[in-house]
Amino acid sequence: MTPLSKTYEKLTALIESADGDLDALKKSRLAACAAHAQKLLADSGQSLRSTATQMKISPPYLSDLIRGNRHWTVETIRKFEACLTTSK
Repeated sequence: MTPLSKTYEKLTALIESADGDLDALKKSRLAACAAHAQKLLADSGQSLRSTATQMKISPPYLSDLIRGNRHWTVETIRKFEACLTTSK
């Protein structure tokens, strides 16, 4: 599976080059990142709480990210991927 950071970068590039409805594209990026993160977390076998603790963020904040209620940052994506990589 493509790392979440690659998905985020591809969608960000699309948004930056788009002439159309930027809000719709940003919502698409948010939904795509959330769906990808949900799958990565499920595949890792880690709990949301332990992942959030390793990332040094609150479990409700990570839950909001994974449900698509908050926007991912590059830094948050890197922390998320690092936690899932070290758990294997």
